[in-house]
Amino acid sequence: MENEYVESRISRHLHSRAARVGIPLSGTFELTPCCNLACKMCYVRKPRAEVEAEGGLMSAEQWITLAQKCRESGMLYLLLTGGEPLTHPQFREIYTAAKKLGFVVSINTNGTLINDDMLHFLASDPPARVNMSLYGASRETYSELCGVPEAFDRAMYALKGMRREGIRVKLNYSVTRYNRGDMVGILDTAKENDCNVQIASYMFPPLRRDGSQIGENDRMTAEEDAAFTVKSERLRLPAEKFKERCKARIARSGGTIDEECLDAPTEHIRCRAGTTAFWVNWNGEISLCGMIPRPSANVKTTGFAEAWQRVREDTAKILVPAKCTACPDREVCMVCAASCYCETGGFEKAPEYICRRTRALIKESENAIAEEKENENQP
Repeated sequence: MENEYVESRISRHLHSRAARVGIPLSGTFELTPCCNLACKMCYVRKPRAEVEAEGGLMSAEQWITLAQKCRESGMLYLLLTGGEPLTHPQFREIYTAAKKLGFVVSINTNGTLINDDMLHFLASDPPARVNMSLYGASRETYSELCGVPEAFDRAMYALKGMRREGIRVKLNYSVTRYNRGDMVGILDTAKENDCNVQIASYMFPPLRRDGSQIGENDRMTAEEDAAFTVKSERLRLPAEKFKERCKARIARSGGTIDEECLDAPTEHIRCRAGTTAFWVNWNGEISLCGMIPRPSANVKTTGFAEAWQRVREDTAKILVPAKCTACPDREVCMVCAASCYCETGGFEKAPEYICRRTRALIKESENAIAEEKENENQP
């Protein structure tokens, strides 16, 4: 069974066009850092009392005004996220206004607050997609990872309800040592409900939640992450496509070290962060990426147009570590500005966890191909 999320061709095309002229095509509004779950690997969760002590959440009026300014600057895609965005007391007002403004609106949610009333609300004017986190395939896993066993039942109720109402759903499976055994169950759930699954086995250190946790998280080891990645590909992809992916990974690795690149970093950010995409957190701080706790400005005081220019300027200054640029396995590696910052506390050093993961991923791919050949030679 092939079950992978693939971005639409039109979205890729529009982002490519927007990147040439610096249009903020895609925005993320982090409505709140609060959540009704307590997942062990979460990078952002804050208690409500702490949020209030820091000035409280932005109001619907503030978010809607920001959305209008974003539209004037060219934003088309809007993601509403958290925390759990449905815990924002004015979520419906914000969502309704965003839809009326003509945005392609998606929602990140754990699904546990999508009851019949919320289902009716969403179905009356559906989002482009709901990205629903599914943390496990049982109450036991939800209890261990999220601290709320009954959240599994509520999430499943929401998933079935949304599919019944024709709402498009993508499942997000964040993999940790606590739920890695639930992969088959989650893939089966996706198949039963006609959903794609996006699997994330790399967990960023939660620097936004705790600045002292540089390079740390309650996660799998780099080697376990790599093994899980290849295992998940084997399960999700047709046999030929799985072999092609492993072979391509091996072929793109093991190049020569570029000695000239070791002297100084020269490679800029490869992803859309700060180029066509931005993130505004719950109190108005704007940055290139929600994983990096280094805001460029606050839209409440600066205004969006100027804030976006500051994001672009800050992004242009960020370079991938020289060691990464020169690395023979660079084309296989998932290193990015956010992983560098969260793993090392800055952008200058190569993140050792990612280096280990990459080497292990290549080795796991080589082992998979060797195993396939051995099976083919069996009488």
